[in-house]
Amino acid sequence: MKKVKNISKIGFIFIILIFSLGSISYTYAGWTDNIYVNGYLETWEEPASISDYVWLDLDQDGLQDPGEPGVPGVTVNLYSGDGTFIGTTVTNETGYYIFDNLAPGEYYVEFIPPTNYFFTNPNSGTNDFIDSDADPNTGQTSVTTLVPEEDDTSWDAGLWTIYEGCSHGFWKNHPQHWQDYTPGQKVGDIFTLPLSLSVLSDDTLMTALGYGGGNDLVGAAKILLRNAVASLLNANHDDVFYPLTENEVINQVNSALSSENRDTILNFEIVLNLYNNLGSCLCNYLFF
Repeated sequence: MKKVKNISKIGFIFIILIFSLGSISYTYAGWTDNIYVNGYLETWEEPASISDYVWLDLDQDGLQDPGEPGVPGVTVNLYSGDGTFIGTTVTNETGYYIFDNLAPGEYYVEFIPPTNYFFTNPNSGTNDFIDSDADPNTGQTSVTTLVPEEDDTSWDAGLWTIYEGCSHGFWKNHPQHWQDYTPGQKVGDIFTLPLSLSVLSDDTLMTALGYGGGNDLVGAAKILLRNAVASLLNANHDDVFYPLTENEVINQVNSALSSENRDTILNFEIVLNLYNNLGSCLCNYLFF
């Protein structure tokens, strides 16, 4: 047990109907109360939870630094202290995961890193809320004991990767490094836009790199396309080891846009933005 976050206790009223021996009994259960069922003593305890983040440790110092992003889509498994598998989940678009409604007891977490991602050094520093807890060899944390009503938010995993990516700002300011694409090419000649977004079709790739945003569907599409063009240039460049191929970038962007759903579009933009900010020799050392 690393830390306990106090939460106001909420009592629950349970009515237990027992149709044996012609009896019906009820009791009030709050923190930990006794319940008698057919003469046998039972107990009920407030559930607990375990959660936190998987993040990209850009400087590989083992600590969550400001500006270091969460990693979405990472598989996280939960086991009881004796190694029994309890359940699985994946991190959301911000890198967050949670297992809740857990019976108090012993547990540990296992993180499964994506291909070409590796765990950073664990237990750096003295702050359990910002360090990495995953064993670099197994991806597993140590065993912790959850007490009733505990919300343990301290089990993180830091990752680093050999992938690379340059931001949309880099590609906007350095068109001399583009390969196979030109600043004057049209967005609609590369990406398939639904009718609701066709207003963007005639914009150039250079224009897209400078897009702002907006609160409507077109605004969300602009945010995605800004990073989509950068992703395309990254995937195409000989000196950038990017996580996606050109075809994967185009197909996945088209799929997100075709949904015409703002949340779907913005969630995929988060992924591309993460990839585009991995850095590389091309965009980190501008001596050209």
